[in-house]
Amino acid sequence: AQIYEPPLQYSYFKRPEQLVGLTTSEDIKITFYNKDNELVDGNDPKSVAYTLYDIKIKPNILFANHPALAKDEAGQRVYKTTADIDWSDIDTLSDFEHMGTRELTAADYVYQIKRLASPKVVSNIAELMKEHIYGLAEYSEVLQQSCAQGECARDTYLNLNQHDITGVKIINDYHFQVKVEGMYRQFKYWLAMPFFAPIPW
Repeated sequence: AQIYEPPLQYSYFKRPEQLVGLTTSEDIKITFYNKDNELVDGNDPKSVAYTLYDIKIKPNILFANHPALAKDEAGQRVYKTTADIDWSDIDTLSDFEHMGTRELTAADYVYQIKRLASPKVVSNIAELMKEHIYGLAEYSEVLQQSCAQGECARDTYLNLNQHDITGVKIINDYHFQVKVEGMYRQFKYWLAMPFFAPIPW
């Protein structure tokens, strides 16, 4: 929990246990809609066709310094591939000559949701999330097709940003939405788990 930061966390002091913001700037806004895309109060779960989770994150959160984020004076990445690195003197991260950081954005959280469906990542939660996040199952199928074309070999980079998930939308750098099938109140609690913590692409 000191390394991976999902949007929410549990309060260490409140009893009974309660979710509070970790990287979110305010409470997550949860709205319910019927099959006609009309806003409903959610008192009748059967009338809810989908739930929209509006998530806004705090600005000025930086990733820890890392060579993968190092940039030169022109703003280009110093280490684009492992071939750019002389590994003979590298044993730990501190052995890299160049380090860098950047700001955490909503796109990083969206990318992490995409990682759940990646064939190159073994995610124990992927199958469950495919049942609830709009478009995640279809996105997974697209990635499987990419793998069939050789894009998932061990030494290749699978670009998860080349396709979008229909139910996950970036509003701006600090705001994204997740569309969930029906009423699934547990989703908010999943947002406090490490598999929703962003890892930069």
